[in-house]
Amino acid sequence: LDELLALMHRSLQRVADARNCFVALHDPRTGLFSFPYFVDQYDPLPKPSAMSKSCTAYVYRSGEPLLMTPKRFRQLKEQHEVELVGSASPSWIGVPLRTPSAMIGVLVLQHYERENAYGESDLAFLAAVGNQVAMVIERKLAEDSLRASERRLREAQRVAKVGSWELDLASVSVFLSESLIRMVGRDPALAAP
Repeated sequence: LDELLALMHRSLQRVADARNCFVALHDPRTGLFSFPYFVDQYDPLPKPSAMSKSCTAYVYRSGEPLLMTPKRFRQLKEQHEVELVGSASPSWIGVPLRTPSAMIGVLVLQHYERENAYGESDLAFLAAVGNQVAMVIERKLAEDSLRASERRLREAQRVAKVGSWELDLASVSVFLSESLIRMVGRDPALAAP
């Protein structure tokens, strides 16, 4: 995921001023945002937090892309929707990371020097990118979760001294777990996949 997000950032830098870029993923179980990718010239990587009144949390709650200007920030602050979290930036743009099944986070670019560093076309472009990035992040997280689950199953079978097998009816192939291969007295490294 780190490599993927770094590649996304490099690609964004080719079309927009994206020196400061981060991805905030929301964990629905804890209500916290984590930051698997965070590049910022002023602020350090935040710890997982709720950030309930941040601009990032606002985009997540609203589900809408946001081009934040100082004027818009003042309006939202007066409505008690946002407060300053981190260093002030006169140009901030955030888009939801949405998959067909869920909203998973927010993609943010910010510029600390220029107030009008981003416009509506940047917002539309980033929103389109955000949808694609969300799908890739969701797939990558699912793959990582599956690999971790498979490791836990292998370890549980090894500790319990049990094995498993699977029959693929389409190819009429039998797959044996490493534990079962050991139980029948064969070296798992020599077993056919």
